[in-house]
Amino acid sequence: MPTRFLANVNSSIARMKSLIKYIGLILTLASLNAHAREPIKLAVLTASPPSVIDASILTEVYRQAGIPMILVTLPGLRSSAEADMGHIDGEVARVDSYGEQHPNLIRIDPAIDALSISAYYKKSLRANIKSKSDLKNYSIGYVKGLKSPSDMVKHFPKASATHSSKSLVKMLEANRFDVIVNNDSSTDFYIDKLGLKEIEKVELSREPLHHYLHQNHRDLAPILSAIIKKMAASGELIKLRAKAEKELLLSSAPPE
Repeated sequence: MPTRFLANVNSSIARMKSLIKYIGLILTLASLNAHAREPIKLAVLTASPPSVIDASILTEVYRQAGIPMILVTLPGLRSSAEADMGHIDGEVARVDSYGEQHPNLIRIDPAIDALSISAYYKKSLRANIKSKSDLKNYSIGYVKGLKSPSDMVKHFPKASATHSSKSLVKMLEANRFDVIVNNDSSTDFYIDKLGLKEIEKVELSREPLHHYLHQNHRDLAPILSAIIKKMAASGELIKLRAKAEKELLLSSAPPE
């Protein structure tokens, strides 16, 4: 076989290998770019004004970080399950201890907000409630799937769960419960919207709220953490929360 022919064949093979390698590189880069453009999907808790407020804060955090993000609304228990399995990429905000029960999730420090849990009751009840231990003699309502109030009262014999903060406040109005235990933002929101009067309120606990991501996205943690630290130091987090809370209270349609 002529030497020139073999040389041409070898040259063609070499060019083909280079072309295949080049195409493979282009496809890899295209795949990476496509993946980078996929938004992070985060859960906002159904009928939870605090979650809506924190979602507003987190939207700005992600904007400043240059990371695309979308929000989906889910009930509390389903949100936990979907995040654990990686079907969604994380949750907007949960309490400090949430990660202990959900090891697949990474807590982003520092906190973006704080959650205050209080007992609410009608003044006509003439209750003497100063701490959670004083609740044991009353019928108590709480929202299923909201970890902090659930953990606080579910072991009491007269405690019952309902599906939303709105129904909880309505049941207090209808005297279905002596006391309801819930986060302040949700309860105050619905008390205001429903026009309830003569309600007493006693704070039982206050916990920081952190953003949580599935461990598949642990590379984003230092980026988000740096942005939150900067916003906290400048006072921007507090201003964003106040703005989001005001907008929510003025909204004509409460979150369901």
